[in-house]
This record gives sequence, C-alpha cells and structure tokens, in this order.
Amino acid sequence: NDAPVWLGVCDGGDALLVTRLGRWVRFPIGMLESSGGQAVALEQDDDIACCAVLPEGAAEQAVHFIGADGAQFAVAASGLSAHKKPGAKTQGLARNWVALACGVAGRNDAALMLGMNGDLIVSTLRSLPIAARPSEARPINVAGQRLVAAAFGTN
Repeated sequence: NDAPVWLGVCDGGDALLVTRLGRWVRFPIGMLESSGGQAVALEQDDDIACCAVLPEGAAEQAVHFIGADGAQFAVAASGLSAHKKPGAKTQGLARNWVALACGVAGRNDAALMLGMNGDLIVSTLRSLPIAARPSEARPINVAGQRLVAAAFGTN
C-alpha cells in the first residue's frame, strides 16, 4: 500500500525524510543500494510525508517546512545532522505539527500553498526566522487553513 511522496532529480547530497508526525532523518543518498532498501525506521502509526534533497555544501542553506495546517518554519541545514547510512531512527522536528512539505529554499524564494477551499497562498520566506536546530524552531501559521499541497519557488 505504499504510494510515492516525492519524485525528483537527485545528483548526490543527502536525503532528508520527514514523517507525517513531525519526525525526520537525514542520510547520504549515495549510501542507498541501487535496488532500494529501508530508508528509515518509522514509529508505529507514522509514515513519510515529504522529502528534500540537500545538495553537497548545503550547510549554509535553510530547510523550510510547511505543515498541513499552514504552519511554516525553517531550520539551518547544518542543524539537521546526517546519519552515516539509511535505516536510522527518526528524531523529533516540531511538537503537535503534521508535515506536508519541505525543501531547501533561499531568502528570496516563496512558499506556495493550496488550501482545501481552493485558495492559493504565496508566502515570501524573507522574514521567516531560521532556527539553528529543530528544537529551537517555532512554527508560524501563515495560511490559517488546512492545506492540500505546498511547494517552494523563486519569488
């Protein structure tokens, strides 16, 4: 009953997987077997919600997260330390937060969010604080409604 949650081009770097219940794991993509394999050890009743590729040298960049309720926050990529290989246990990201989307984005980029009622919300990332570690992140509800999809783009 698996369904893909992310498809994209990947040319090395690290995979950052985020679970629906707000947990995360990061590991080098090159450590995956070409035939696939167990990428993460999930908690009971949890599943993968989204994925982002952090390119090599992404330590100076920020990873942005959007929740299903429209809450948004950012964490420095350097604060999301990588495991040496896939299959590791997840770590907590934010309390009482249900994940929808994540991605590496710059200060001049924007988050595009589609609400369940058909509203398209564009949120610039310029003023969003970037936490050094996940424990310091405080989600800010910028959409004010349940979302069905979200993505990041150049503003």
